[in-house]
Amino acid sequence: MFLMRRASFLATLFVLGCSAQNRPDPQAFINGRAWMIDETNFPKHYARFPPNDKIHHKKGALSYYVLNNEKKVLYVPNFVNETVAHDIQLFCIEGKRFTDSRIRGTTSDGSNVEKNDHRTSESCPLVPAAAYLSNPRFQEMLEQDPLPPQVAQVAREVDVSWDIAVRSSELLGVNPHLVESLQVVRYTSPDAEYKLHHDHGGYYGKSSEHRSWTMLIFLNDVENAGGHTSFPKLNLEVVPRGGDALVWSNTIDSKVDEDMVHAGKPPSKAGVEKYAVNVWFGEESFENRIKEGQTWS
Repeated sequence: MFLMRRASFLATLFVLGCSAQNRPDPQAFINGRAWMIDETNFPKHYARFPPNDKIHHKKGALSYYVLNNEKKVLYVPNFVNETVAHDIQLFCIEGKRFTDSRIRGTTSDGSNVEKNDHRTSESCPLVPAAAYLSNPRFQEMLEQDPLPPQVAQVAREVDVSWDIAVRSSELLGVNPHLVESLQVVRYTSPDAEYKLHHDHGGYYGKSSEHRSWTMLIFLNDVENAGGHTSFPKLNLEVVPRGGDALVWSNTIDSKVDEDMVHAGKPPSKAGVEKYAVNVWFGEESFENRIKEGQTWS
């Protein structure tokens, strides 16, 4: 019974795509010049996602654009639709789960995280979907009919998180169990930013947070109001557009790619907020890293 409800729910999530009405064009800045992200300016490729037998979302093709000739930087339009983008925000807003963002500390194993002026955004981790789906107790809870409201809310968050993990992994050809718990981030003012940093802990000499890939899913439009994701060594900045995703590799030839340092720029206007989701791919399964006691920032 629950799988049928889940299938019906998810059928509306990822197949419809974001509404095209009143949406800004996808845009990137290269060497300070604005470019529309389309087939005229960037190579276009397709990836077809097979259906997940647990979630039953429909098969569909996604297109993506290659933003850099030398580095693996991809732009995926309409990765999630407007409903999903809004719901992800509500998971954290309604639950009052946003807290000051942290960065990795100074220990070699990265075991401590701390608040720092280098990162002044807010963060909200979503539930570890793979761990929930493999938990017999959670599966028993899903057999209740009707589902208690609190269980239904968690189940919805698990479904959304896991489907994002599966679909992003299909794009990269990796195991979805490598995906960490998704992290929602919020930038609420011109003072909220994440200055230049690297997503791979090896860049800082750490033995943890070895993230080979990053996907950043924008949850809302930030048009003519800053909030760009900036890669200064690539002379590239990407403008947030709700539902679209930016993907990049943090390594090259199995080593940390130092050129992939980047920054989350603040909104340039008061009253403008930016929401996004970090999807990080580790080098071993997230469940194993939890058992090893690793922490994340």
